[in-house]
Amino acid sequence: MTWLPVANLVPHPTSRLPLTFYSFFADFLPAVLAYYVTAVLVILPGTRLAVRQVLLPISLWLLFRAATVIDVGAACGGPEYDFMGYGFCVAMIAAGMRVTEWTFVQKPLRRVPVDELNATRLNAGTSGGLNGIANGDAKRLEVPGKNAPPEQPPTLGGALWDACDLCLNLRGHGWNWARSWYFPPETRPTSSTNAFLASTLASAIKQFLLFDLALNTVRSFSPATFGSLTAIGGTIFDPSLSPYLRYAQSSFITFVAGMGVCAVIQMAYDTLTVLCILVLRQSPLQWPPLFDSPWFSTSLADCWGKRWHQLFRGSFIGVGARPLTFLIGRTGGIMGAFFWSAILHDFGMWGMGRGTEFYSVGGFFLAMGFGCILEALFKKATGMKVGGWAGWLWTMCWTMAWGNLMMDAWARRGLVGSKFIPEEYMPSQILLSYIYERGIILLV
Repeated sequence: MTWLPVANLVPHPTSRLPLTFYSFFADFLPAVLAYYVTAVLVILPGTRLAVRQVLLPISLWLLFRAATVIDVGAACGGPEYDFMGYGFCVAMIAAGMRVTEWTFVQKPLRRVPVDELNATRLNAGTSGGLNGIANGDAKRLEVPGKNAPPEQPPTLGGALWDACDLCLNLRGHGWNWARSWYFPPETRPTSSTNAFLASTLASAIKQFLLFDLALNTVRSFSPATFGSLTAIGGTIFDPSLSPYLRYAQSSFITFVAGMGVCAVIQMAYDTLTVLCILVLRQSPLQWPPLFDSPWFSTSLADCWGKRWHQLFRGSFIGVGARPLTFLIGRTGGIMGAFFWSAILHDFGMWGMGRGTEFYSVGGFFLAMGFGCILEALFKKATGMKVGGWAGWLWTMCWTMAWGNLMMDAWARRGLVGSKFIPEEYMPSQILLSYIYERGIILLV
């Protein structure tokens, strides 16, 4: 991690130890409690800002320590489970950004009643700008509902319960700080909980099949290297091909991998939706759609500010966009949001134990920010917003060109060969085994 001036503070990933009963209570649980306590403090009225500021460095240190001393994949087996470390580090960084954001909130955060969620979504901003700023809307980062009822201060018990939702609710849906945010239009029936659950479960199964198809398609291009189930890794740029075919193939791999990423995130979200409604008795209105057909994006601002998932939107605003917007204007706000996205994804890769590569992984997200700035300059010069079929072509080309580098970094570190799904449960493997066995029987 030589790209960070604090590189010496980060231990070597091989020094981490597997998650055990002791490390859970000694290293992981304190970080979770610090995260939770900050959530409680930002909900309770009358809690002094100074108290949260004192707690902030303690919380950040505990989260950093958990991310750098626990190897969550080691307890599961070999290197094919290293992807779990990626997810764990991303979660710890996301929690760190959130406690930083909550520390400097001036007014207590409040729940929005469930019966207001539909009206809130209809009145939400629909400009599609990146985190509300990519299209020049930097001043409208938080707009309270026009018809919001007078807020009643919560009891301590209510705050303790609400803090659980706040800790797990990354999108801010159902909270006053996300009233003006865009949420995709609902296509599932929300009037009937059973119908909503059936539709969501069907979506989860469909996304599982799509992820399996995408994963095996990517692996098929090089089963001995980046497609190996031992997660040894390899480049997506085949040196045996001509430059044209080489980059055409790598771009196709990147596109399919992107669809796979979208599918697995949606699958996880659908599964969590079903569990929270069944177990916690939540309303379907609390689980709006996650994506809004990102493959139809007609600009980079449309893609990253509206159509792609907004799971880290609040943190990117609070930690990256808002401070730099205040200091150097809209351009700084855009790059600030994407900078923290770059940190999140690149340091997350450190969790696999195979180093980081900021110029390709982090560079992808910085390039997306730079592209949004180019779109703003285009609008300023021509008076027209990027859009239409030309905007779609620009968005796909810019994203795919930089996406090749990020995908190659992931492939070389064995992420593609990770055991996301046990082989015996992969639909494609089950189907191939059935066809193979039937073929043998027919031949005999």
